[in-house]
Amino acid sequence: MTYLKTRETIFSSTLQQQKIKRCKMKITIISGSPKGEKSVTLQYLLYIQKHNPQHTFETFHVGQTIKSIEKNKPKFDEIIESVKTSDAVFWITPIFYFLIPSQLKRFIELIYENKAEDAFKNKYAAAVSTSIRFFDTTAHNYLHAVCDDLKMKYVNFNSLDMWDMFSGSKRKQLRLFAENFFSIVENKEPVSIQYPPLSTDKIKAYTPGEAKSKVDNSDKKIVLLADGYNKNTNLGKMISRFSDSFTNDIQIVDINQLDMKGGCLSCIRCGYDNKCIYTDGFTDFWKTTMKNADIIIFAGEIRDRYLSAQFKMVFDRSFFMNHTPFLIGKQMGFIISGPLGQIANLNYLFSAYVESQNSNFLDFITDEEEDSKLIDSLIDTMADHSITYSNQGYIRPHTFYKEGGMKIFRDDVYGRLRFTCQADHRWYKDNGIYDTFPQRNKFVNRMNRKFMFLTRFKSIREKVYREVNTEMLRPIHAIAIDPDK
Repeated sequence: MTYLKTRETIFSSTLQQQKIKRCKMKITIISGSPKGEKSVTLQYLLYIQKHNPQHTFETFHVGQTIKSIEKNKPKFDEIIESVKTSDAVFWITPIFYFLIPSQLKRFIELIYENKAEDAFKNKYAAAVSTSIRFFDTTAHNYLHAVCDDLKMKYVNFNSLDMWDMFSGSKRKQLRLFAENFFSIVENKEPVSIQYPPLSTDKIKAYTPGEAKSKVDNSDKKIVLLADGYNKNTNLGKMISRFSDSFTNDIQIVDINQLDMKGGCLSCIRCGYDNKCIYTDGFTDFWKTTMKNADIIIFAGEIRDRYLSAQFKMVFDRSFFMNHTPFLIGKQMGFIISGPLGQIANLNYLFSAYVESQNSNFLDFITDEEEDSKLIDSLIDTMADHSITYSNQGYIRPHTFYKEGGMKIFRDDVYGRLRFTCQADHRWYKDNGIYDTFPQRNKFVNRMNRKFMFLTRFKSIREKVYREVNTEMLRPIHAIAIDPDK
């Protein structure tokens, strides 16, 4: 046994020496977690570092220090200098509300504002995230597109569950992910570009016309969240034109004037009773102004591949309600200035957001249409539909966005997240979310027991499969043709 251990130790030591002899590279890690060193995601990069001692890693906690980075140019420059002298970049981040945290989003904006794009050009890049995999795809699509826009050589991503570190097979896959990434960088292999540059060439100055008829909104509360309200911009003109479509004033809220001290800290304090650790005015605003609205419109400009970091902060801070839909039964629409039509991921993301709130998606109105009259018509139509659908109580049937997402939440809140997300657990119990577990459907269970037994017999099995389509259709068809239903 001692001999075997000695052989194993020698082999391990030799392997480490071989790694060190390989090409040494400098890797810059840009961490988006507001938790800094206490980030779960960071632990996976520490694991990668442990298994790749031949490389040098330099980590910057931009998610935790974004306010000081904004105010202190030398701090920003230090990060950019590290990127310039690196062989590759790891973007590491938790998933916050369909995307990256607002803090990391703000850092990406600073790259453009400080004209530091060239530092990232031709640098190899990969992304690592941790989450319960609720819309991790939209976050990674975003990061991939940003890397393509920065002319980086984006290789791959690794979307990890928070608890993957406990699995030997998952750790092995993480080691292989890193090994393959470093091999590609070392060998300077080519990578494909999946997201072509955005073009704003076709976006013209919007000239609104007068609303020919106004929609009566006397008994409806309409709230429009705007990222600034400059009436001379396309966005400002579209907001004004939408407001003018109604008989009564709507409430326009500039998100830059909201009382928000900062972005979500992922402290999980709100998990017990939906009380945010911040003592600013945001939660009261969300619980009153937003909750009491019948119709909600989000209005903003495209910044890189999303709206602004400020808008992302609004969505992130609304997570004090955790994994429960809060803006239930609303009519929601979007007025966006910029090339939304070229960003399918953003369309997908916001459509999913509306469904996750158990609300109805109205439309996206953008200034991409060259004909101002057509934009006017689209605005008028959305205004009309917002009132009509609100009066009807119409909510479009939900798709995989809502159904798949809620099942992820249901399973994790019932299981490992129950003690940290007790407010969710109480809401799920009170609102029948746990009743959707398939094993709780008594009718289905009885049917399965009966036919699982009967179909053991070949003659019955053949009869069942011969008639299953007709019998499956019969009760549905009966309701479809029933004049009283």
